[in-house]
Amino acid sequence: MKKQQIKQLLIKYFQEKKVYESVNQNELDNVAEKLSKLTFITKDILFKYINEISYLIKESVDFSDTEYLLSQIINIINK
Repeated sequence: MKKQQIKQLLIKYFQEKKVYESVNQNELDNVAEKLSKLTFITKDILFKYINEISYLIKESVDFSDTEYLLSQIINIINK
């Protein structure tokens, strides 16, 4: 359940950035899995995980305007 919630938020982010088609689905799934196993996370740590996906995108991605999505992911993990 937690993994699916995180994955959906990551998908929503990439769709909003209009780069979802460039995302490697296996990496997206792996990062969602890793994040779902954590019991606590900070924004800095979350960025490190998100960057595992962003390297697979053909264009540069700016994560600064996604504060609300990052907060939702952090809240799911830190419950």
